[in-house]
Amino acid sequence: ELAGAASSERLLANLVRATAELADCALGQLYLLDHTNTRLTLSAEWLDGLLQPRESASLPSDYDGEQLLQYCLCQNQVLCIDELDSALHGIACLPEAGRAWRSLLCLPLHDGVGHTRGLLLVASHERCSLQGFAASFAQLGSFALAQLQLLQRLRAPETPEPASPAPGTPCASGSTLETVPTSVTIPVNISPAFRSPADGLPHAYGSAPAGSPPGRCRP
Repeated sequence: ELAGAASSERLLANLVRATAELADCALGQLYLLDHTNTRLTLSAEWLDGLLQPRESASLPSDYDGEQLLQYCLCQNQVLCIDELDSALHGIACLPEAGRAWRSLLCLPLHDGVGHTRGLLLVASHERCSLQGFAASFAQLGSFALAQLQLLQRLRAPETPEPASPAPGTPCASGSTLETVPTSVTIPVNISPAFRSPADGLPHAYGSAPAGSPPGRCRP
């Protein structure tokens, strides 16, 4: 079900549901760090057979008041407690329920290069040992993170390619010259010596004015 999830939300929901059901626990939670590693957000929660709606709430980077999460994330260690005691353990991260929480397993999740990207947590109202699920849940969580990154890349908006410049005339060296207009008008100043008194137009260099002796050029 993780590999076939068509959206990030469905993927995360399937992960917390699968881990809770496999461990026979009432609660499954997934916490993810943002890209700056300064905010830890509860991204998905499965409680008593139902996916819980999520609020846009996150914990600061020091995770003050969340001792269990702080230890697991900062120490990069799996935390398994077979007998929870609210007087000894800070369990504010666990939702309120009609029955007390008795057992808990919390483990860090790593991406493909070994960086910690979040926490996976399951908890039960019964006293039980959840340590045996740590290794398989770590692999399941790492697979879900890889799928999440893939889905995010597929849904990222495409960046439009820049417009190509107008083609010019290639040079032998490989550079390009800009195209120059083929029709160019250049002003010419004509000396008065070459203007005709009659029409003000210059004579051709090989012709003589009317009335001049043949074969002689005008001085």
